[in-house]
Amino acid sequence: MVMKRYRRNRWWFRVTARAQDEDEFWTLWAGAVASGTRTAFCCTIRARSMQGRPAGIDINFYLGGLREFGDVGIAGPGDRVLSVRVGIQEARRRIRRWPPVPNDVVQALLDELPHRLLKRADLRRSWLRALRLTLQPEDGATWWVDPGNTPIAATRFVLLLYLYQAQMIDLVPDGTNWRLIREFLDEERRATVDDVTVYQMLQLMRRHFSHPQDWKGLRLYIGRVLRAIRFKERDRRSSILDSVDLSPRTAYRLMEAHKLPRIRLQELGRPTVGSARKQMVEAFKAATSARFRTRALRREASSLLEAKGRTSEAARKFLYRRLQGGRSLEEIVGRLRRGRNP
Repeated sequence: MVMKRYRRNRWWFRVTARAQDEDEFWTLWAGAVASGTRTAFCCTIRARSMQGRPAGIDINFYLGGLREFGDVGIAGPGDRVLSVRVGIQEARRRIRRWPPVPNDVVQALLDELPHRLLKRADLRRSWLRALRLTLQPEDGATWWVDPGNTPIAATRFVLLLYLYQAQMIDLVPDGTNWRLIREFLDEERRATVDDVTVYQMLQLMRRHFSHPQDWKGLRLYIGRVLRAIRFKERDRRSSILDSVDLSPRTAYRLMEAHKLPRIRLQELGRPTVGSARKQMVEAFKAATSARFRTRALRREASSLLEAKGRTSEAARKFLYRRLQGGRSLEEIVGRLRRGRNP
């Protein structure tokens, strides 16, 4: 066994052995984040080879109470354990993948349920959701690699995501783990994605990501998640602007005229990072709400004046004179509602 210190509080071990089958060899690595000679977080990596060819890698992470180096790789009571099986890409199509919906299941569902309640296009989505629910936690996680093509940053991203799903680490901006996440996204030409969107993406993947096929499938999945986040932000932003009867073009025009606080409209549909930006967004919402109330009162005052026989132009001039005289719109509308002279 070889033991070596890596940096200040990190250790790694290596053991090479032969299995019962003389054609099978395995090499065991173990790493630990240690405080003195004891560790609370450690992992083991066992690489297997058959007849000189790699057969797979098994990775186990352990998080729990303090243990000696001799107990690394042994799960104790109350420990949180994550198992990840890494397969070689050549064997990917022979190992478990998401199977298609059986034809008899499709026919049975279509015969039992009205066509207005179930469409054939929705069967695949419902089938995959049911399969994910059948996965047991002890089955562990899976990752496929192609030694010549799979980027190291993609493998780091998946391992960090699995640890995040198992609640063994936390992913927050400005941390080392966050830098590794951004490194993979930057390699995938997603450097323009801000930290808020990345955090939302990780929250969604924490709940829904499971059983990836390979790193190319991971890239497509991330793109789909980011598009879903952008669509949701766009819908939320549109609903906020529609609620105050404001179009994006008018909002930008009012911001250019310094009648509204200057923000990026996409910030309306997402949680903002930083108290300064949050205050600007809240000030924008307050200003647009006040503008909407003012316009609603002005329209109501004009309609009440026109109901008394004034033309629209006469009503506009009358409101202008009263406002210049120190009256408020609330007072004018209140007097008109009570039938009094404003």
